[in-house]
Amino acid sequence: MTPFSRTVFLTTAACLAAFSFWAQSEAEPDSMPADSSKVYDIVEQVPIWGSCGELTGKEAETCTYEELAKHVVAETKYPKKARKMGLAGKLFVEFVIDTDGSVIDVTILRGVHPLLDDEAIRVVKSFPEFIPGQQRGKPVKVRYRLPMNFSLD
Repeated sequence: MTPFSRTVFLTTAACLAAFSFWAQSEAEPDSMPADSSKVYDIVEQVPIWGSCGELTGKEAETCTYEELAKHVVAETKYPKKARKMGLAGKLFVEFVIDTDGSVIDVTILRGVHPLLDDEAIRVVKSFPEFIPGQQRGKPVKVRYRLPMNFSLD
């Protein structure tokens, strides 16, 4: 594993604990039906990485975070121009898992430089389909925020 891969993996792995807080399992009051057009931050069932679908509960969530971290490390390529320019730093990507499990609305909440920001967006857009999150037994949109650290170590 290269120093860059280690840095991305460690940063991603450390931040996945925070990642789970933004899509926690928490019920709304029973009187409120799920709204499939609303974007949820907290849901009863978080989206699950496709290959983790045969697992349940916390095992499925843990598998999702591990697979997401592996994917980020494997897919992230430090842009050569950014490396030559000495660009580094932590950025935050926000995205939504749609009701069909696809990744939509990928944006940078706090960027470093367009070269690094674009790479983070590319990586998130390369995520495979998830098993959608659910609220009241219905698929709903779920928002996530993912920190990514680009380091020249």
